[in-house]
Amino acid sequence: MTFSGLSQDEFSGKLHAAYEYFQNDRQASIESLSKEKTVIVYSFGSKGREFAYKLREAGIDCLVYDNAKGAVESAAAEGFKTTSDLTLDLPLIVAAGQEQLSILAGLTRPAYSLPEGFYSFDLICGYGKARLFTEAVLRLANELYRIYKKIDESCRKDFLNVLLFRASLDVRHIASTRKPVSQMWIPPAEVTNIRSYCDVGAYDGDTLISMKAAFPSLESTLAVEPNSALVSKIQVAASNSGLKNRVFNGAAWSHKTKLNCRAWPNGMMVITEDAMGTIDADALDNITSSSHYDYVKFDVEGAEAPALTGAQSLLRGSRCIAIASYHLPNDFVDIPNQVSAILGTDSEWRCAFHHYSEVVDDSIFYFFRGEP
Repeated sequence: MTFSGLSQDEFSGKLHAAYEYFQNDRQASIESLSKEKTVIVYSFGSKGREFAYKLREAGIDCLVYDNAKGAVESAAAEGFKTTSDLTLDLPLIVAAGQEQLSILAGLTRPAYSLPEGFYSFDLICGYGKARLFTEAVLRLANELYRIYKKIDESCRKDFLNVLLFRASLDVRHIASTRKPVSQMWIPPAEVTNIRSYCDVGAYDGDTLISMKAAFPSLESTLAVEPNSALVSKIQVAASNSGLKNRVFNGAAWSHKTKLNCRAWPNGMMVITEDAMGTIDADALDNITSSSHYDYVKFDVEGAEAPALTGAQSLLRGSRCIAIASYHLPNDFVDIPNQVSAILGTDSEWRCAFHHYSEVVDDSIFYFFRGEP
């Protein structure tokens, strides 16, 4: 098939232009923000809460503003100061993951986006410094172009727009790219007749429910989740959806081992291998044995590389693989390269890409092929 996308020079030129916009139009303002000791954080949803805690850890005081009374009460209960006055002479950061553009457009005063806030204070975004996500775009431009060429034509513009967003921190680049979060993990339309599903990083079973809704023929599932407190919720979700489900209460890794886990206030976890750890971990090829799964999904808090390493047989026998690719700054290159190495040169496999938020989070690669 003839490639019909941008040339490498065109692709690189767009990335450089986006970064030049950041340097010329936003960097001075963002550097000024980094010197502030008190800011207003607009929103105390999941992203706002995460951001407020990270500001606290960095020694930055914040006043939380939210239109929802319950969110304000939650912020106060967790020790944050709150305000109902957006006219205060303090920098305002819109810390929403899904509604940044609409909130920013509705304000009558200057404000920063959440990515700009993370960048300014050099905070951890996902599992890497926020500034690294921006710097990686130009540093990895050649490798990113190779990924761009591999992606299905219908997804190339979306992939490029997310890169332009990361390089410029201008949320407008993903205004037309972001898909509704309700569609997250729903694979490309060409993927049909899914009867078995392996959910690696199942959380509370919400994706089991959405997969059953998307694929009524879904029958059997495996949920991999290290948080034992969520196992009962997973089983209820599976039962209510009429699924024959098995839970592995542990983590997917490259081999059988033990892990330690530290939970962040937003529910994310830092995972480290430790022979004396409290979490069981094993390779998915061992966990699944000879079982086959049509669709395998990974959302494992930055541990995608070891999880994929331990799942090579499982992946080669599947028809769709979805992988969260936003936890680490190099994920856009490292994850598709690792999957390509596992799947080999089989021309049946295709690659799609979708993004589901107005922040760095929620970029997903889908690797898929037709019915056997």
